Amino acid sequence: MKQAEKRNKAVTGGSLLDRVVTVLEDGDLRMARTLVAEATEAPSASAAEIASAKARIALRAGDEVAARAIIVAAIEANPEATTLRTFLSEMMLAQGRASDVRPVMTHLGRPPSEREASEADDLPRPAGSAT
Repeated sequence: MKQAEKRNKAVTGGSLLDRVVTVLEDGDLRMARTLVAEATEAPSASAAEIASAKARIALRAGDEVAARAIIVAAIEANPEATTLRTFLSEMMLAQGRASDVRPVMTHLGRPPSEREASEADDLPRPAGSAT
């Protein structure tokens, strides 16, 4: 597919995420950011899709910390978004953090009171204490 055809497809067709991925494959961060800005101004995509697109832009720009922060915030806002959870898991695996995936996914998106109770259950108990 020629560059002009690819760019036209990115601007006019498919989901926001598909369009952003298409222009990122060409290395066009500016166009990817424009697509996200337009989708944010006139909500044509879900919050989860916008967050995923923003995180992919951050990754392409070499900012893994920002990408992770974007995805974590989006999961906290929408804990049931499996696509975001999958994306974060893939990012963590790519960063060599496989052992962190399960604990992060277990606690992410849960209210603090549930987290604290779960963490308390995981703590070792002193000898002779009730379980």
